[in-house]
Amino acid sequence: MEDALKLYQFLRDLQDELQWLKEKEPLVTSTDLGNSLLSVQSLLKKHQALEPEIQTHEPFVQSLTSRGHQMIRSNHFASEQVSSKVQEMQEKLTSLKDGAALRKLRLLDAVQSQTFYTETNEAENWMREKRPYFASNDYGKDEDSVQGLIKKLEVLQRDLVTFEKTIEKLYSLSHELVERKHFDSENISKVSAATKEHYTELQKLSDKRKQRLIDAKKLFKFLRDADEVGEFIQEQMNIASSEDYGRDVEHVEILIQKFEAFMVTLNNAGENRIAGVNHAGQHLLDEGHPEPEKVTNKVKEIQHTWEEFKELASARQEALHGAKQVHMFDRTADETIQWITEKDAAISTEDYGHDLESIQALVRKHQTFERDLAAVKDQVEAVVSEAKRLAELFPDAREHIEVKHEETVEAWNELLEKAAIRRDKLQQAEHLQAYFDTFRELLAWVNETIAKVTAPELAKDVAGAEALISRHREYRKEIDGRQETVDSFSLRGKTLIREGHFLADEIEDKVKLLHQRWDFLRNICAARKEIYGKRDLSNTV
Repeated sequence: MEDALKLYQFLRDLQDELQWLKEKEPLVTSTDLGNSLLSVQSLLKKHQALEPEIQTHEPFVQSLTSRGHQMIRSNHFASEQVSSKVQEMQEKLTSLKDGAALRKLRLLDAVQSQTFYTETNEAENWMREKRPYFASNDYGKDEDSVQGLIKKLEVLQRDLVTFEKTIEKLYSLSHELVERKHFDSENISKVSAATKEHYTELQKLSDKRKQRLIDAKKLFKFLRDADEVGEFIQEQMNIASSEDYGRDVEHVEILIQKFEAFMVTLNNAGENRIAGVNHAGQHLLDEGHPEPEKVTNKVKEIQHTWEEFKELASARQEALHGAKQVHMFDRTADETIQWITEKDAAISTEDYGHDLESIQALVRKHQTFERDLAAVKDQVEAVVSEAKRLAELFPDAREHIEVKHEETVEAWNELLEKAAIRRDKLQQAEHLQAYFDTFRELLAWVNETIAKVTAPELAKDVAGAEALISRHREYRKEIDGRQETVDSFSLRGKTLIREGHFLADEIEDKVKLLHQRWDFLRNICAARKEIYGKRDLSNTV
């Protein structure tokens, strides 16, 4: 009986240990190595917790083994069964320990590979982030913007050089893993090669962008230099296109001498600068610049501008010699035009008076001005007569003479027209003054009535309220009586505006102002009526 009891207790304890070993066996034989650094680190942490647990159970296994051997030595009737179970338990423990050791190694390998993948992914993200700039087709719009892009590229290139250490570190790690036959060696090799290839591509894009920016900088410098030459030519064209033909015969001869000297100097300097543009453009083309059309077009543009200048300069010389023949006529015509201009300035004023008295004074002044125009008329007729005579004497200068003749006549006609317009506007202003008087009267009445309506304080008793209401009715009756006058004023103003009166803006402002104040008066009058009504009701209660 005692041996049977020992056997039962032994087998029960052993079965418990075998059950524990069986439960832990899936943990050490698992093929789950995680799919990210975080997951594999979690698995490793769990495994590291399992190892002490296995070590903790070893003394139990040893104790059971010792009990079993003792039973065998004492010739227990179930010695064979005991021996078999002890051997099974020891084999499972050994298998569990070996499996745990192997899984630990595989998990450590997985940590390294996932670390590699994580760092590689970060490197790929960094390169993806930088790639759009290195692959950008933005090469600036001028020298300043290109210089800014170059500086930005230099910063990124330094980052790229520094980042090479990261690429080398990843390559070294992948090489180490592959060399020691890592279980994921094939994929690690592929990922490492792809990352290195992407970095190489980024370097090539960086070098290409640097060269394109250098080319763009050269192009913009060439364009700027060429534009400066173009501006220089344009400045000379402004001189060559001058409409200054001198004040008199002596002056025009001086202008001819100066222009000839100017052309001698300019031909040498201009040809040298044109040659410089051509040489710079050809140098860019010889270097194989990626935008040859822009270079060629700019060279052609500058050459074309230079040819236009030479044509314009030749025309200027001919015009100066022609101007000399008719300059005496020009002088007479210019003096006449100047006289007309002075008269024109005298009536080119927007002052039409501010009241009836000032308007009538301006009317009298204008009548005197129109009488004085008789002397100007005689001078104009003299210029017209002289123009006809010179046109017959100098047929080649006929067009110029006719232009000056037309300028004189046109200036004279404009003066007569302005004089007539001013006379008409002064008459309109004189008639309009009564309308403005009505405006001032109505506006003053409205403002005064507003003051009356808003002045009283609210009544404190029934008698006071009745008095206020009574006065308010009188104000409303007076306001209603003025409605027709206000409407008539507005209608008259709109008619004047529609007819295009020259003071239409001022009329419109006055109509708007009166309407605003009138509407304001009626609104506050209505508001007061409501207030008085409520106050009266309150006092009554």
